[in-house]
Amino acid sequence: MQRVKPHIGSILSVSGRYDIDPYLVAAFCEVESRFNTYAIRYEPHYRWLVGENLSPTETISQKTSWGLMQVMGAVARERGLRSKYLSVLTEPKTGIRFGCAHLAWFRDKKGYSGDDMIAAYNAGSPRKKNGIYVNQGYVDKVNRHFQEIKNLALFDPFVQI
Repeated sequence: MQRVKPHIGSILSVSGRYDIDPYLVAAFCEVESRFNTYAIRYEPHYRWLVGENLSPTETISQKTSWGLMQVMGAVARERGLRSKYLSVLTEPKTGIRFGCAHLAWFRDKKGYSGDDMIAAYNAGSPRKKNGIYVNQGYVDKVNRHFQEIKNLALFDPFVQI
């Protein structure tokens, strides 16, 4: 899991600020972007935009997920990103900051934790059908990577990197 190593410092400093498990943050980075800092994905059907009378560029940017944690532009605006350009989310610390802010929002404002929080990060809420998350595959994948990364003990202060 060499991909995580360049981002350990950013993950530790930002996740600690939001009281989010750094192994969970790393698992999201792996699942969302495979630790590709410059990953972007346009999602044309995304509907929850922030603001009024948005320019075409801002509309497209808010419908795009950015960076390590693939934070939606609209989510970053909602969580307080004021930069003119949403592409700043490809900066590792910035993307991790807004991804962690979103996870903390789910925890603190919605009361989600564990699998509910993982499902909500991907789908907006922990929706279930017949007792199974509508995005169960995503939840399982994040949990699998969480365990794999945790087994490496990369964030253990006593482990030499």
